[in-house]
Amino acid sequence: MPSNKKMPFAEPKAKKFTKSFVIGLIITFVIAAMFSISIYYYEIGTLGLDVESDLFNILSDTFSIPGLIFVLSYCMVFAARSGVFDMFNYAVGLAWTNVFHKNIRESKFASSYGEYKELKRAKESSDTSYILYVGTIFLLVGVVFLILFYSSI
Repeated sequence: MPSNKKMPFAEPKAKKFTKSFVIGLIITFVIAAMFSISIYYYEIGTLGLDVESDLFNILSDTFSIPGLIFVLSYCMVFAARSGVFDMFNYAVGLAWTNVFHKNIRESKFASSYGEYKELKRAKESSDTSYILYVGTIFLLVGVVFLILFYSSI
């Protein structure tokens, strides 16, 4: 029989393009673009690649590397949110609390791992899928330039 009590964990919310999502998307895109520009100048200046003969190779690297980094970063965030590192976080927090507090009960740290998981599940997390979107766009553009590079050889 369902009760009217609230569940101790956060309910999934509908995904919307909120103001914070758009700001995060813009900031992530600017960071990826700056990273791409730095890779472009690194390949031309340090590696000495010629822009006219190696253009698609340079552009492939320029877009693929930031794309991979952002996609893999999102995968790490997704894994952390799903609880892969919770045991490690609890153990480090418990060790920290034991070192700097005489009585663990006086601190605000959870007394058991189960309580820690309940408290962590009750916290609402923000939507960071914009990292995946920007990374995927950059990665797809890099793959297009890679295809053009191999078709022009």
